[in-house]
Amino acid sequence: MKKLIIYGFILISGFGYGQERVDGTIINFKEKGPILSEANLYRYDKDTEKWVEKLNALQNYYGLINFRTIEYNNVMYYVLCSNTVEVRYKYPAISEGRYINPIYNAYIFSEAEFLKLKNLGEGVSDFDEVRTTHLDLEELRIQVLSYLKGEKTHYEKFIMKIKKENDLIVRFRCPEKYESWTQPFEKKYFETSLVEFNKLFLIE
Repeated sequence: MKKLIIYGFILISGFGYGQERVDGTIINFKEKGPILSEANLYRYDKDTEKWVEKLNALQNYYGLINFRTIEYNNVMYYVLCSNTVEVRYKYPAISEGRYINPIYNAYIFSEAEFLKLKNLGEGVSDFDEVRTTHLDLEELRIQVLSYLKGEKTHYEKFIMKIKKENDLIVRFRCPEKYESWTQPFEKKYFETSLVEFNKLFLIE
């Protein structure tokens, strides 16, 4: 009887070790669009009661931004990515040990919301801002998938506002979180040409 048990264990163990190891499906970013970098910032200074213009200021505030696509469960999502840096201090109390900390920010839009943006309408990201502490697309990809898999149950909306001023000019606000936002272009906005702005949606 003991021999039968031993033989049975060896047989089961053999099958266990003989099973093929199959990795899970790797879901990567697919296409990516051109970078939008040329946009001027206009901000109303309440002290001087004048508008202040900063040329090509988009990079200073949001870095280089572009869209990337990622497919999950046969559904396509559009991820607006921006890479920026922030100045930090090893000893913040005395402002010493200055170093630069690279950051990736990303906002996930459904295809319907992406098309609204493409048609110069308001787009809402129903997910939190995805924020990584390193300029690393792999880390960003993992965090985006974590959101799409529903591993976080609470999300906040980030809104991107766009206003076509005329046939040549577009004003926009990058995704921000607002509880109430009735006049988004009253105090601050970015401005660029319609031709330049439309490049953002040329995903290949």
